[in-house]
Amino acid sequence: MIQIKLKKATEFVQSQLEKLPGLNITNQNLPFKTRLQRSQQGNFDLVITAWIADYPDPSNFLDLMTSTNSQNNGKFKSAEYDQLVKDYSGKDANNENARWNDMVKAEKLLMDQNAIIPLYQTGVSTLTKSRVSGLEFFPTAPEYGFEFASVK
Repeated sequence: MIQIKLKKATEFVQSQLEKLPGLNITNQNLPFKTRLQRSQQGNFDLVITAWIADYPDPSNFLDLMTSTNSQNNGKFKSAEYDQLVKDYSGKDANNENARWNDMVKAEKLLMDQNAIIPLYQTGVSTLTKSRVSGLEFFPTAPEYGFEFASVK
C-alpha cells in the first residue's frame, strides 16, 4: 500500500515539475532498502520520503534538519538553523512562547531555503461504537491506546 502511494506521489511531482520549461524528470521507484541506502549516501537529486512522529511536538521533524543529524540526507547546513534548534531545545525549552517562536523561525528558514518541500500530511478517520469507552487516540505511533478501553 505504501509503495503504491509513493509511486503515485512521484508521478504527481513529476507531472507538476515537468510543467517548467525544459525540465525532464525520470522517476526511479526503488525498493525501500535501495532508496534508503541511496538517500543515506546522498546519491539523489530529489527524494520523496516520509517521517512519522515519535512524539507530538514539532521538534520531532525540525531536529532532523540540523547539520549534524544523521537523517539529514540532503546535507542541509545552516548555522542560524542549528542555533534556533539549540535555543528551543536549551535556553528556551521552558519558555513556551520563546520556544514556539524559535520553531516557527526554524521552519520558515527551511521553507525559504527549500531545504525540504512538504507534500502532504496523512490523516485517519475513525468510527467507534458508542458502547466503546476509554479508547485513546494518539497523534503519533501507536495510533491507539487500549489500556483504559472497555465495552459496555
